[in-house]
Amino acid sequence: MFIAGVFIWREFSFYKDFDEVIEPQVNEESDILYAQVNVYDTEDIPERIKSLRIDNEEEILEILDHFAHLELKKDPDARLPFGGVTLSIATSNPTGEDYIQTDSFDIRIGEDYMAINSVGDRNSGYYEILNDESNHMEFLEAFDEEDWEYDQ
Repeated sequence: MFIAGVFIWREFSFYKDFDEVIEPQVNEESDILYAQVNVYDTEDIPERIKSLRIDNEEEILEILDHFAHLELKKDPDARLPFGGVTLSIATSNPTGEDYIQTDSFDIRIGEDYMAINSVGDRNSGYYEILNDESNHMEFLEAFDEEDWEYDQ
């Protein structure tokens, strides 16, 4: 019985929604400092094609809201192909009475998977996207063309 309970708990702990995964970094107490969207080619050694820095917190929250409905399943065996789109977000969060920690986390976005990387965060890892058919890469690349910086 105990073993079955551990198995069920373990299996359900792999399922999370997007907001749960980023909650240690983005929550009600967070200050969102900036976001950076980088688009890479899909060569063996990917090179950045273009980038966009976003300093407006409302625009960043709109981006995060785009992903809020996602249901994810942590998949420790998954790997995303090189290239695609990476979203990096820098935040400041209170850690004590007079302390603030500034950190950033990255979201690498694929068609059916995303990788979320944040140093020391137990939610970091690869996630299968379970409930969505949107093209997130298209969504992120849809910002005004004149705002992008091109590397190539």
